[in-house]
Order: sequence, then structure tokens, then C-alpha cells
Amino acid sequence: MNGFVGALTFIPEGEYFICFLTNDDNTPKYALTEDMIRILNGEEVQPVEPEKLIELTPKMKSEVIGDYLVRPGDTLHVFEQDERLYLRETGQMKQELFPIDSRKYAFTLLEFKAVFSEAVGGVSDTVEFVGGGWVRGGRIGR
Repeated sequence: MNGFVGALTFIPEGEYFICFLTNDDNTPKYALTEDMIRILNGEEVQPVEPEKLIELTPKMKSEVIGDYLVRPGDTLHVFEQDERLYLRETGQMKQELFPIDSRKYAFTLLEFKAVFSEAVGGVSDTVEFVGGGWVRGGRIGR
């Protein structure tokens, strides 16, 4: 059922088991797990600074809107809807992209950033997910 998220981590060395169960899709389960591991290892955990968003400009949108091939049958579709920017991977829900700088965008429900390559000829050639997952797609079509 939509709206429920879980994450499990087992650390054999200390026989630690970390389990997150939540009905809030915005729970940063990867970041919380990493912080709990730091605490278990006696390390300090720093508070998370909220992302500072910038204004989404028409130029920023025009540089990234398009399709990016991850692998055959899996495409990242970046599009504008109601003056907002979204990304949808094949078979997945659309996710709004929130601009952090001219090429880096945050998601609300996902714990990673979408980073677009510097625009050449007015468009970015690649997008890469950085953070909790790793995906890279090259632009297809123009």
C-alpha cells in the first residue's frame, strides 16, 4: 500500500539490527541509518542543514527538459507541468525537482539529488543521481 516505507540494516560485527517503519514517505531512512551507525561507532552526528532553494528560471528548465536513457527500457523523463519541473523514471511516479543551484535539484520523497551536466549548446547531456542511490542517464533525442 502506498504511504508506508521500511528500511532494514544488519551490521554483523556488532550484531546490530536497525529497522525503520514509517507511514511518512519523507522519512530520510538512509540518512537516519547512517547517523545511527555513526552513533553506534561512537562518532558525533551533526544536525542536517535544510537545503536552500533557488528560483527556477526558464533557462534552467530549457537546459534539462528532455529524456535521459539509463539502460534499454529505462528512461528518465524530465518535463514541466504547471510551471514546475518533474522527473519520472519509466514505470515510476513523477517526482518534483526543487532547484538547489543551476544544475542540482532535490526531491521531496527521495534521499538523493539529481545533478545535470553543464549545458552545451543550450542543453545538459547527462543526469546523475547522487546520494542514496546511483543512476546515470545520457540524453536521447533533442
